[in-house]
Amino acid sequence: MNAKEARERSLSITEGSSRKQYDKIQIEIEKAVRLGKFETYYYEFLLPAVDQKLREEGYKVQEFSSRGETTVTISW
Repeated sequence: MNAKEARERSLSITEGSSRKQYDKIQIEIEKAVRLGKFETYYYEFLLPAVDQKLREEGYKVQEFSSRGETTVTISW
């Protein structure tokens, strides 16, 4: 494998991880909306690409870390 192939492979894995995380968050947003809520929580580190996409879509994203645990509040 050359450097170009390695880069492409790494990028593919990163994009796949971002897509999985984004889809998981969208499911949580849909659940919250069905309950009439205006925010949801995500308890893992948010990947930068996912954070950026949510903000571009108009969501307010706040990340809190305490004692090694991350909580992300996503509101609309």
